[in-house]
Amino acid sequence: MEVASLSVAALGFVCIATSVKKSQDRWAKERSLPRALSDERNGTAPLPVLAVHVLHAEMLKNFHSKRLMLRVKYGFKSQHLRCDTSEFVPELRVQPKISRLVHRQPASQACAELSSTCLFLLSNDIEPILRLSVRRAGIRKCSVAKASVELALLSKGGVADLPLSGPRGEKLGQISIATEVMEVHPSDLAALSALPGAATQRGALLVAGGPPVVEGEVVCGSCDSSLGDDSTPPMVGQPIKLHAGGKIGAVQPAHI
Repeated sequence: MEVASLSVAALGFVCIATSVKKSQDRWAKERSLPRALSDERNGTAPLPVLAVHVLHAEMLKNFHSKRLMLRVKYGFKSQHLRCDTSEFVPELRVQPKISRLVHRQPASQACAELSSTCLFLLSNDIEPILRLSVRRAGIRKCSVAKASVELALLSKGGVADLPLSGPRGEKLGQISIATEVMEVHPSDLAALSALPGAATQRGALLVAGGPPVVEGEVVCGSCDSSLGDDSTPPMVGQPIKLHAGGKIGAVQPAHI
């Protein structure tokens, strides 16, 4: 009888977990950029897009030659959109030889150029936070390092270096990203998705090989008129200054 009770309880737990996952998947699908692009009701109206440019990663030397990938999540655990980059393999950074009398120092870091952009549909009901996890490539894709940051904290500079922490909180390196928010026409996004290196994922659009070059328009919540003429739309690669609450402010030039 006791074994039967445990079996029923376990089955009930599995059913609840399955139901929750289906609900989360449905929630993410309704707010995904690919869904918005396929929805004919949107017509030709520009879509609000959050672009996360993943530039490069620096990790401890024991990650040298390991096959890794990066998962970018926009939002909190229960309600988020995600984007997976292509695999990358960190290589040791060798210190340059200054003279014949000074030998090269042993490499202390393994580095990788990621040069990928994750495009998410900007949504008011998604918490403005980014969570990144470096994962082992393969079937299991277990996480080895994580980083997170609120979008509002990225307003003071074009590029942010986020510390990567291991399972026990140990520092394993850092990853450099830049973000921007803009409105982009569906036709331009469709053209991006057709580029070599682009991949349409369940919750986002991935463009590998550097920042995509398409025009966008500033979504201005409280722009300063002293900034001058905003008639020239910013290009992808020009981070938009984010203020608390997700408001959009001035365009800042990128330092990539």
